[in-house]
Amino acid sequence: MPEHQYETNNTSNIEVNDDARLMAMLIYVLSFFTSIYRASNHLAH
Repeated sequence: MPEHQYETNNTSNIEVNDDARLMAMLIYVLSFFTSIYRASNHLAH
């Protein structure tokens, strides 16, 4: 029984890591586009 519980915890940990990676990727892309937007805005003015 404890072994099965450990496997479940391991799976949930992997899911959490995937969510964290996805979130970090989203933030990175957002900041990347924001910097490009600001740069193009600066050049336009």
